[in-house]
Formats: sequence, structure tokens, C-alpha cells
Amino acid sequence: MFKHKKVHTPPADDPTSIGNLAVKEGYLTREKLSAIINEFHKHAGVMLGQFMVECGSLSPEKLVLLLLKQKAARNGGVEHEQVMEAMALATSVQHRVDIQVDRFVSTTLAAAAKVGIK
Repeated sequence: MFKHKKVHTPPADDPTSIGNLAVKEGYLTREKLSAIINEFHKHAGVMLGQFMVECGSLSPEKLVLLLLKQKAARNGGVEHEQVMEAMALATSVQHRVDIQVDRFVSTTLAAAAKVGIK
């Protein structure tokens, strides 16, 4: 039996979704967001904002700002704990991106060394 990966995608008409907020703030075009969401459906266990950072479409700092705007829009304000949670998420995502870049660079350098490129 096939197991389907469940990926949460916020409704397209939710003005407080991270994707719609990114478009509203001018970080992404509607077309770019659609392309990101199509690719996002292939990944499980990742939030959309995290995915946008990992694929290079959004900086961790912009994700923090969007998360804070989202919290404010949905809750009528932002508490100190929510700011800290958003910053922790951005740091975690940036760390994962750094690890992926380090692996890519290491792999590329090792492949270049094998063929004699310095």
C-alpha cells in the first residue's frame, strides 16, 4: 500500500497565510508563490515559510517579519514570547540552510579534487 505524505497548505484565500503575506509585502510575486506551492507539495514535514527559506525564495529575517505580521493579524497583537518563537524558527531554518550549503560546497570541492581542478 502507498502511504501519502500529508502536507499542510493554507487556503489560497487566507490573507494571513505566509505566502499571501509575502506577496502583499512584495517579497514574492503571485506567480512565484504558485510555483513554490507546487514544489512544496512534494515535501512533507516542512512548513511553507521554512520551505521558502530553504529554497532561497525568502530570507530568514523576512520570514520572521512575516510570522510576526501573521501573529499580529490573527491574534490582534504580538506578545514577547511570539517574537522569541519566530526568531528561534528563523535561526533554526538558517542553520539548516547553512548545513546544506556546507555539504554542497564540500561535495563540489571533493569532486573537483578528484579530477584535478584546484
